[in-house]
Amino acid sequence: MSFSSKNDILAAVRTLLLTLTVPASSDPLFTSDGVKVFSQANLQAAFEELLVFEERACFLVTTGEEFVNQRSGNVVTSKKTVSLSLLICDQNYGERMAAFTGDSETVGVSPMSEIIVAALFGKTLTSLPFAVVLPLSGDSFYLSNVQRSNEERAELAGRECWSQEFEIYAGSDKREIGRNA
Repeated sequence: MSFSSKNDILAAVRTLLLTLTVPASSDPLFTSDGVKVFSQANLQAAFEELLVFEERACFLVTTGEEFVNQRSGNVVTSKKTVSLSLLICDQNYGERMAAFTGDSETVGVSPMSEIIVAALFGKTLTSLPFAVVLPLSGDSFYLSNVQRSNEERAELAGRECWSQEFEIYAGSDKREIGRNA
């Protein structure tokens, strides 16, 4: 077995997200423009884009990786886990409660997070046989830009969003150590 790369994991999660559909519809949950990858260093750019993007969006942000190592005699085993945060927002919608819970006009970020968790939970990512997705914590947040003028704020008050954390088991590797290794 070996480790899956973060870039391969991000590409596989993005591909899977693009297959999701709106409940009771065949409409895609996200357009290809609505599912993007950002680094933590570019998180501010992601938030700014969420404010102006009109459609549903899901931005993928890698938040770290961890290696757990175990030694047995002259053999070490390392298991890799990648942490991923999905920043989810529904269409730019003036009704804040409906933007959160959904209604006949919009899905809502809370139902969207449930759709995403159900689709990703325990999923072995295509072409990455060792990468398994596990949900962690999630929480809602309201994104607004207080630096806008009063007139601009009235037009674009903000967006209901959800941050969903995932842990992705990304494989393991085993090596022999010592003088003759």
